[in-house]
Amino acid sequence: MQIDSRKLKEYLLNCTLLYVEDEVALCELTAKMFERMFKSVDTAHNGVEALELYKQKSYDVVITDIAMPKLNGLDMSKKILEINPEQIIVITSAYSDSKKLLESISLGLDGYLIKPIDMQQMYATLIKIGASLQNKKENEYYKKNLEGIIEKKVLENSLLQEEKFKNYEDTILALVNMVEIRDSYTSGHSLRVAKYSEMILKEFGAEEKELDTIYQAGILHDIGKIAIPDSILLKPNALTGFEFSLMKKHAIMSYEILNQIPMYKDLSIYVKHHHERFNGSGYPDGLKGDEIPLYSQIMAIADTFDAMTTSRIYKPRKNKEDAIEELKTLSNISFSKQLVDVATKVLLDVEINIEVNQNPITEFEEQRFSFFYKDKLTGLYNSDYLDLVLNKNSQKFENRYMTIVLLRNFNQFNKENSWEKGDSLLVTFAEYLKTVYKEGTKIFRFRGDDFLVLNNESFSKIKEDFLEDFNIPIEVVNIDLEANPISGYSKLNDYIDLNH
Repeated sequence: MQIDSRKLKEYLLNCTLLYVEDEVALCELTAKMFERMFKSVDTAHNGVEALELYKQKSYDVVITDIAMPKLNGLDMSKKILEINPEQIIVITSAYSDSKKLLESISLGLDGYLIKPIDMQQMYATLIKIGASLQNKKENEYYKKNLEGIIEKKVLENSLLQEEKFKNYEDTILALVNMVEIRDSYTSGHSLRVAKYSEMILKEFGAEEKELDTIYQAGILHDIGKIAIPDSILLKPNALTGFEFSLMKKHAIMSYEILNQIPMYKDLSIYVKHHHERFNGSGYPDGLKGDEIPLYSQIMAIADTFDAMTTSRIYKPRKNKEDAIEELKTLSNISFSKQLVDVATKVLLDVEINIEVNQNPITEFEEQRFSFFYKDKLTGLYNSDYLDLVLNKNSQKFENRYMTIVLLRNFNQFNKENSWEKGDSLLVTFAEYLKTVYKEGTKIFRFRGDDFLVLNNESFSKIKEDFLEDFNIPIEVVNIDLEANPISGYSKLNDYIDLNH
C-alpha cells in the first residue's frame, strides 16, 4: 500500500498526541518519530500516569499499549471514554494479548496495531485517523453553517462507520487465519465448513440474508481455538482423554469471543453449539433434538463431513461417497435425519481437495512435526511415528525392507560408564546410521537402545562391529515386509520377542 506522507502530515500537523508505552527505550524512540507528524506529543509509561495527564489537557489522539503496570491500556481507555466518549484511541498489542485485543474491539476503539508494529500498517492507521479528525473538525464548522452540508457530512461519517465495522471484521478474520496457519490440517477448514453450511441451508430455500448469517458463523466457528495450547491444537495424532477435554473448551471460547462484539453477538449462539449432537451426546451443554439451533445443527454436519474427507496422519481421509454413507448412518443419532437427507444430496456436488493433509511441507511445519514425532536425543523418528508408519504401510505398501538394529548389553554399559556416556554413544550411532542410508530414508529409535530403518530399495550393510570397542554387540535383522508384513508397533515387539 502506497502511503501519501504529505497527506499524513497535513492531517496530523495540528493534532496533539498522548503516547503510552511502559518500555522506556521503545517509548522514547517511537515518540521522536511521532513528533515529526503531530503538533505535540506527550508520553507516559503506565495507565495511571497517562490518565492524570489526560485529565489536565485534551488530546486529539491517544495511542496506548495494552500490557502495562499499575493500570493496563484497556482499563485506562475505558476511563478516558467515560470522560470523553468521542476520544480517538488506538491500541497496540502483542499477538499473545489476543483476548485483550478482542475486548478492545468490543469497546469500539479506533485502531489496532499488532506488535512488532509494521510501519506500513501504522501509517495506514494514522492516515485513516487523520482523515477522521479532519472530518470531525469540518463537521463542527458546518454545524454552524449550512444544514445541507451537515447532511452530506453525516453521510460521509456513515461511510466511516462502515469502515470501522470493516476494521472489526478484518481483525476477527485475521485471528481466524492465525488459528488456521498454525496447523496445515485446519488450513481452509473454516472456509469449507462455511461453504458446505451455506449449500445445505440454501437447499431449504433460505433467503440471502440467512445464507450470509450461516456463512459468517461457519467462518468463525473455530475462532476459540486461538486459546488452545499448541501442544494440543497441533498434535498430529489422536488426543488423550484429558487433551480432548481441553480441546472441547474451544466451543465456549468461540462463543465468549464473539459475544463481546456487537456485530457478531447474534452469531455467537450458533457457534457455541456446533458440537452438540441430536441424541444429546455432544458438548458444551448436551442439548438434543430441536433444542439445538438449526444453524448449529447444519454446521455440525458440515464440520463432520470436512473432517471425514480431510487426511490426518493417523487417519486417512474418506472419499466423498463413503463420507456421505457414514453421515447417513448417523441419522437421528448425531444429526437430524431430515438435515442429513438434505445435506447428503447437496454434498454430492462438492469437489474435495485431496492435497490437504498433515504432512510437513515448509521448514516451520517440519520443525513442528519434529516436536511430536522426533526423538529428542538423537533427532531420529520416535516409536509413536513408527507405529503410524507401520499401520499405514500395511494398508498402502510403500516400504518393502525393514532393518532392525538391536544393541546388546547396553544397560550394562550405562551402569559401568554412566547414563550420560550412554546417551552420547546413542547419538554417535544415530549419526552413523544417517551416513549409511541416503537422505529421505526413515530411521527410528525405539525401545530405548534399539534402532530401525524402513527402506524401499534394498538392505544396506551395517557394520556389526561398529560398537565393538565399547563391548556392545550389534545384532542386525533384515526383514522383507512383503513376505513378513508387520502392521504396527505391538506386532513389531511380538516379532522381536519371538525371534530374537
